[in-house]
Order: sequence, then C-alpha cells, then structure tokens
Amino acid sequence: IKAGILEIADIHAVSKCDRDDAAKTVSELRAMQSLGRAAKSASWKAPVLATSALREEGIEVLLDAIAAHRDHLAASGERERWRRDNLQMRVLKNAEDIVRRKLLAHRNGKLKKLLDRVESRGLDPHAAAVELLAGFGK
Repeated sequence: IKAGILEIADIHAVSKCDRDDAAKTVSELRAMQSLGRAAKSASWKAPVLATSALREEGIEVLLDAIAAHRDHLAASGERERWRRDNLQMRVLKNAEDIVRRKLLAHRNGKLKKLLDRVESRGLDPHAAAVELLAGFGK
C-alpha cells in the first residue's frame, strides 16, 4: 500500500475481493487508519470497502458510501470549499499556461540571453525570472 493513500481517499474500495490477497489489503488499510494517520477531513472517516464484480458483492455498499459522502460534503460545507479550491486551481493553471505561451512567443531573444547569464553564473534563476517578467503585460 502506497504511503499517503489514506490522506487522499474519501472512500477506499478494494476491488476483486474474491481474490485471496484482498482480505489482507482490507485489513491493512483498516489497521493503518486505526494508527491515527492524518485524514483528508476531520469530520469524515473514509470507509474501507471490499468489492467484487465477479461475485457482484459490495457494489450496493459502495454506492451507499458514495451517497453518504456526497451528503456529508453538502452538509459540512466541504463540497463548496472543494469546488472553490478546484476552480481556483483551474484558473491559476490556465493563467500559468497563458503566461508561459506569451513569454515563449514574445521573449525568446530575451529568454535566451537570460539563460546564458544564468548558465555562466552571472545571474541567479530568481533574478532572471524577475528580469524576464519586468514590463510583462504592459
């Protein structure tokens, strides 16, 4: 089990629980949770569920957990915070892409000269970035 998995998942669905090693995975995940590792949300404990498409087991329980989590997000206000954080991330990513394209399209000569200065240790990368952005967007 990868380190950090407990901190990012809202629901742990162990698939193919018809296999021999699935019960061990479920037990390990539950044991790791009981050790008190930091959870993604203080008010939601991510359930560990075993599912099997082959045996048609655990699907209803998984759907119920998804619905319960959706309800929890709405009631706690976390869904709105997540939505806003996600929108912010998307806006900033788009802005980064636009700035990068504009810098590469309009500053290639200046960028090359700055890179030469950084490479020869005549300028540090931060100072080069500040100089590259000087007057940008005016």
